[in-house]
Amino acid sequence: MQFAGNADCILYIRWGVSALTDHKMEKRFSVVPDQESISKVSDFIDSCVEEYEIPLRAGYSLKVVTDEIFSNIVYYSGAKNAEILFRNDADKVTLVFLDDGKPYNPMEAEEPDVTAGVEERKIGGLGLLMVKKMAEHVQYEYIAQRNQMTIIISKTVKKKTIFLEDFE
Repeated sequence: MQFAGNADCILYIRWGVSALTDHKMEKRFSVVPDQESISKVSDFIDSCVEEYEIPLRAGYSLKVVTDEIFSNIVYYSGAKNAEILFRNDADKVTLVFLDDGKPYNPMEAEEPDVTAGVEERKIGGLGLLMVKKMAEHVQYEYIAQRNQMTIIISKTVKKKTIFLEDFE
């Protein structure tokens, strides 16, 4: 499968500091965030998980996190452009989601009351709660007129997730 962009090398610029990264450990995927792009982004994550031989549980977490965060970009941000960075390290994977939509810090959103019954519970927030439970680290920044959500998933998946407890 062919993805957009030059995979030979990537120049990552942040806070005025630039660093040349090893293309074998980092991949980027740029896309117009619409309903059709959700499957393309999913395919991109699947290909990275396969290429880097990410362990099964971490791969599952990466797929769920990507689906949650990218779906929110598609349906709620109003973004015209989005980019996903997949960085593979020895013990973790870092996903960075960038979009040019309206500024929104999901880390400031009220957490859903999971003890409330379905009838009483407010709509929204469960997806981000899942992301937080699956991730070792979640951070939001608004830089250069872009939303940037950074999520780190451990390859050893030390944290249990609500979906994986039955498989222990």
